[in-house]
Amino acid sequence: MLDAGGNPNARDEFGRPIILMNWYLGYYPNDQRARLDLLLDHGAEINSTMPESESQSAGYSLLLYRTAMGLDHGDAYADALHLLARGADPKRVAADGMDFSKMLVEHRKRFTTGRRAPAEFAPLWEWAQTHGILSQPK
Repeated sequence: MLDAGGNPNARDEFGRPIILMNWYLGYYPNDQRARLDLLLDHGAEINSTMPESESQSAGYSLLLYRTAMGLDHGDAYADALHLLARGADPKRVAADGMDFSKMLVEHRKRFTTGRRAPAEFAPLWEWAQTHGILSQPK
């Protein structure tokens, strides 16, 4: 459909960019990264955001949205790192004031209070430190 001119920035009936729904498809879960890259390669906006009207994740960019999922799905952190490598803006701020740095710090706090961090979190944390997103190790 994309090769025939389909819009990679289309929105669903609730106004959500289709790229943000990639991880909710119940079929072919092993193809999530391939679908993400396909949409991005065809011009999907890497900094797409959830509509402000969403009760959860209002104004969250694709990067924030996927990072937030990391608490329940460790592979989401790997996707966040992939999005950063593809050019996602880590400095965007959501409607609730959440940003990438703040979210990483909040997640790390959870991992130091009894919950073990998934292996995919450490490379994302390291990326943020290396790129000056975190002012200092916290």
